[in-house]
Amino acid sequence: MKKFSFLFILPLLCCHLHLSAQSAVYFCSETGYYGYCYGSSDAENCAYKNCLREGGKSPRIIGSVIRRKGYGAIAVGKTANGGNAIGAVGGQSTQEQADLLAKNYCIQYGGQSPYIDARFFDRQ
Repeated sequence: MKKFSFLFILPLLCCHLHLSAQSAVYFCSETGYYGYCYGSSDAENCAYKNCLREGGKSPRIIGSVIRRKGYGAIAVGKTANGGNAIGAVGGQSTQEQADLLAKNYCIQYGGQSPYIDARFFDRQ
């Protein structure tokens, strides 16, 4: 979990219903920090607290996975104007697939030369 000044992210595979997320990512646009959590029935609350712990002041949820276990990744890259782009994905069948999708989402939102900043495997 690192500091980023801007965030662009594709939601992580699912919508919010009345279900608890298994994986979640929060971002604070004020400070540029993000936090994530996986393998928990309370992943949204956990990710929120992780974002605060990293330095976030007003975190907002930017993605979550509900009822889908598997591999996840968060990719980051710089935009042409020097900002940051982030792509995240969860619930994939392989780590390679998660890495590729996260990098592709980062590129889709302007990230150049993205790299994987975080990986996870939700087996709960």
